[in-house]
Amino acid sequence: MNQIEMERGLLLKGRDQSDTSSGIINLCTDRDQLQEEIDQCRKNMNQLERERDQLLRDRDQSENTEDKNQLQERYNALTKDRDMLRNRVSVLTNENVALEKRLSECGINICRKIRKTCPVGWRLWGSSCYFLSSEMKTWEESRLYCLRRGAYLVIINSKEEHEFLFGLIKGAWIGLTDIVTEGTWKWVDGTPLTTPR
Repeated sequence: MNQIEMERGLLLKGRDQSDTSSGIINLCTDRDQLQEEIDQCRKNMNQLERERDQLLRDRDQSENTEDKNQLQERYNALTKDRDMLRNRVSVLTNENVALEKRLSECGINICRKIRKTCPVGWRLWGSSCYFLSSEMKTWEESRLYCLRRGAYLVIINSKEEHEFLFGLIKGAWIGLTDIVTEGTWKWVDGTPLTTPR
């Protein structure tokens, strides 16, 4: 080989080396670019994941807001129902008070009418009616006579009642007996004579 061929061979080798070096440089550049693209893709992927997570949070918050809105609507409806029930209770309470007042007035009026009216032939004193029979009967016959009419022989409850009764008539049977135990006087309702009246 001559010098020219050698140089030429060296040149070729150099070009090959130069081609190889430039290929390596190109590959490194390509690799770096790919790495940058990979890094950028990762960044983009991370950004997309963050955005996705934010969208999920937004969606969840949106659902929670809807839930909150639904709960608020339910709360408002229950508050309205409660207020309506309170008003109804107030109205019913007022009606009840009015009815109790009317009932009380009716009761008073009935008592007044009862006090003012006794069966024919009976006498009114206080809130009680008294019947004075003109027939002569034994104590037991008088007791049975009263029972058949839904009454009792009189039980004297006060000094005033005693004075009223004995002002009407001097001789009459009263509801006092010692029939169970002789000498132990009791009223026909079973209370002893010594019970304060």
